[in-house]
Amino acid sequence: MRAIINPRAGRHYRSTPLPTLQDGLPLDQPRELLLALYGEVCASWRLLTDVRFKLMGFLPVLSGVGVLTLINSDNASPTLRAALGLLGLAVTMGLYIYDRRNSELYNDMISRARKIEEELGVDTALFRGRLPPKTTWINHSNGTRLVYGASFASWLLALSAALLGL
Repeated sequence: MRAIINPRAGRHYRSTPLPTLQDGLPLDQPRELLLALYGEVCASWRLLTDVRFKLMGFLPVLSGVGVLTLINSDNASPTLRAALGLLGLAVTMGLYIYDRRNSELYNDMISRARKIEEELGVDTALFRGRLPPKTTWINHSNGTRLVYGASFASWLLALSAALLGL
């Protein structure tokens, strides 16, 4: 006899316990309001995703160009090179902090979208019922840590080269 496999096993259905709409609101068309809110959440989610991918693409390239320029700059004083290395490090740290907050908002939007999908009676959709990553180490957080870590390391290299007079 074959075992019955649960098609929902392992998928993400968890959402916020908070309802989308308040009880007792005098609404004629709550479904239309939910659909409008869902459209806004999806648009915001796409915007955060777009910003995230652009940062992940530009940061390593710009860091690499900046670091190579600083290391190969024979005309700039070591003090200027160190200051620019610190500036690059600070900008990278600021972007990392921004990305962490972006991730919090991104995850909250996914939870809210799942709740709206649930309240609309949708079983599995864009957010509700998503498959998890195939392995635990392949995820957004590890990817961003790797990119930001490489950028931090490159700026530290430039700073060290400036301080050592290389």
